[in-house]
Amino acid sequence: MVTASLPIDSRDVPQCLRAVRLSPWREPPTENGASVCYDTFENGTAHADAPQWFEVQPATGSDYSGGTATLANQRELKRLLTESEDLAAAECVWCTAYGGHGTYALFVVYAALPEEIREVLDALDDYASVDDEALSELECEFGSEAWEGWGRTDLRRALEQEFGADLEHMTDESLFELFRVAGERMGHDWEFEQGAQAYFDFTRAAREVSVALANPPSWLSAEQAGALEALRVGIQAAGSDRG
Repeated sequence: MVTASLPIDSRDVPQCLRAVRLSPWREPPTENGASVCYDTFENGTAHADAPQWFEVQPATGSDYSGGTATLANQRELKRLLTESEDLAAAECVWCTAYGGHGTYALFVVYAALPEEIREVLDALDDYASVDDEALSELECEFGSEAWEGWGRTDLRRALEQEFGADLEHMTDESLFELFRVAGERMGHDWEFEQGAQAYFDFTRAAREVSVALANPPSWLSAEQAGALEALRVGIQAAGSDRG
């Protein structure tokens, strides 16, 4: 680990970093990239003979705090730190942390980091995303997981309630295309709440699909038009069965 604090003007430290010190009740991290318990650090400035650690707050979250931006930030910062040649054989100046309720965090000795890493951290004071492309990829990943896990089922149920019809015949592909139609009409697809939890209003989505079914938009793709037609046929078939 770093044996002493490196001199740095506190005014040069980004505001998004929170000063912490090593807890006397926990073993300190001994190598870069180590994963330690969150309470390895406690709030406050370090003693004169110890390194000044900081928690990177835009890369910290849990099941109930933070979001996709903080999680993407941690992933990107970990990648940059891991790939930094200047830190390959250096003393321990960064580590991640875990805790209860899905807590994740990133801690660094800011003064000991390469200049290019410090510049990335500095920029977080003005814009809270390290890499927008990485954030978008993460949200696509989480959206896909939500769709496969429960989104497809929730959309089917919402459509059945909207049209009063059993739509078990609808294929996964058709349901996904209807999801895309609803997203286009609503102006978004997945939204992400605290803790990076995916959310989509499927009740509203079903209403938007109903409007598109009655008045098909000009921008529909062939796949989306086909999904709407499959929905129309299913609704008609359900009506015939009841008759």
